[in-house]
Amino acid sequence: MIDIDQVGAVGYEKLQVQMNGLGTIVAMPQWYINFNLAKLLKYGKTTEGKSLQDVQLSIGKGSMWLSGKIDKMWTEVFVSGSTHKVKFILRFAGGSMDYYDLSQNPPEPQRADIAGLQFGFDVDLNRADVLDNASLPEDVKKRVSELLSYLGPGAFTVKQLFMDFENATLSQYDPSVTIFPLKFPDSAVASFPQYLITYLKGLSSAGGNILGYAIKVDNPGGAKDPVATFPPTDLQFATNRYTPSQNPRTDEWKSDLDTINFQMMTGGQPFPTNLPVWFGNFVVPADETTGWYGTISMAHRLFVQSFLLSRLAPLVTQYWRLKDNAESLDIGHDPATGTLAYNGLGGSWNSGVQSSHSHKSGYDADYNFVFDVKLSITPGSNRIVIQRNTDFDIKINGFTVWYSVPLTITVELQGVQDGKLVVATTTQTKQPDPDTLYGDPYGWLITDTKGDYSIWSAVVEKMDKVIENAVNAAMPEALLPNIVKEITENLNLSPFVFPGGAELFMANPVFNNEGDLMLGLQYK
Repeated sequence: MIDIDQVGAVGYEKLQVQMNGLGTIVAMPQWYINFNLAKLLKYGKTTEGKSLQDVQLSIGKGSMWLSGKIDKMWTEVFVSGSTHKVKFILRFAGGSMDYYDLSQNPPEPQRADIAGLQFGFDVDLNRADVLDNASLPEDVKKRVSELLSYLGPGAFTVKQLFMDFENATLSQYDPSVTIFPLKFPDSAVASFPQYLITYLKGLSSAGGNILGYAIKVDNPGGAKDPVATFPPTDLQFATNRYTPSQNPRTDEWKSDLDTINFQMMTGGQPFPTNLPVWFGNFVVPADETTGWYGTISMAHRLFVQSFLLSRLAPLVTQYWRLKDNAESLDIGHDPATGTLAYNGLGGSWNSGVQSSHSHKSGYDADYNFVFDVKLSITPGSNRIVIQRNTDFDIKINGFTVWYSVPLTITVELQGVQDGKLVVATTTQTKQPDPDTLYGDPYGWLITDTKGDYSIWSAVVEKMDKVIENAVNAAMPEALLPNIVKEITENLNLSPFVFPGGAELFMANPVFNNEGDLMLGLQYK
């Protein structure tokens, strides 16, 4: 396991992020959290209607006051030695603070200038159930209502990620991020945390310690329409430090790209044990040009194995199970479907050789069919490629002709609308050469022949419809619209709510190197 302070010796690009057995991870960068804190500081009010920026704080039953203006508050996600803490820091632009000079006997009341005072300390990240819906901000309530309109009572809880100010040991401030004004007396240093406790209570009442929400589905089976295809049934939080991937000894740390990760499991599965302290870089500098403000990543075992393969297998593995026909030269068959076997970056299926015999009017026809399907995703892209090959041969009275019908279906994940993937599909198959005249049905698909051609020429007109049916079986007409329908109508990726959640949406899907589906979080 990599030590949290030694990850600079190693580097990964975003596509090399590893899920480490987790189902879904939502990674929100430090800069986004601080963006929300800046908005809150500017516009937020306590439950008593007091400003969070222009403060009047009292201690000692109103006998001592701090009056000032806070011009900035922010978090630093990385805390050495812990993935469950963040630093919380605030800075005063100006003001004054009453205190007692403890060096005097008896202590004398004094007043200190707090302009430039900056105070930082470590805070535990905790989670809690949001039991009272009224405590949710309006934008979050609206989003929760949209997501959970079909869930029954007791089917879900809203989990809140917050900085635990109440348990913060303010006396153990972090000197690396704390700056007291010049000649700030020790007695004033000792008094300041008491004012800060009062401020933090007001900040908490305004939601300033809340870093995000996530929906936990407690009773997935009791929901008529789950909030998501894979609703999280357990969740926890951790921090993840951005680590330069190239020449880490000289490349600057970009702390704004450190992330707080919402880590989720589905289907009631327990969390993996011994999770690493670093998963790779969920957010990278290049995201500024692509508009990724955060990342959501879904494990390949969920998206590829549990969703794609199971949904698409009935469509792309349609085939003929051959049987003998004693009444005509038509190919005797029953329709059937296969299943795609998961192989990490996709799935595959092969029908094995399907054989039959047909007979009519002195002609004997033997048929052999092999249907083969491979579904693969392309790491570093948004593409799913389905390669379907149908090889068959026809043997009539000693003459054999071999056909091969290739079909490539490319599915591009274009984005997410209302929580559902938007996809586009295209197909490609072998086309006839415009400069070639073909004497046989679908001659451009013939790979080989053997035997006396006169035997074939005598029955080729009768076989025209038979071969056409066989080629159509290789390329089902309903494939494309059904693939689009299955993906767009049956996959929901919206089990998450963030501060300002109504303003965020998912875009730019891409598969990482392990086949996990990653999407960027953007503003609408």
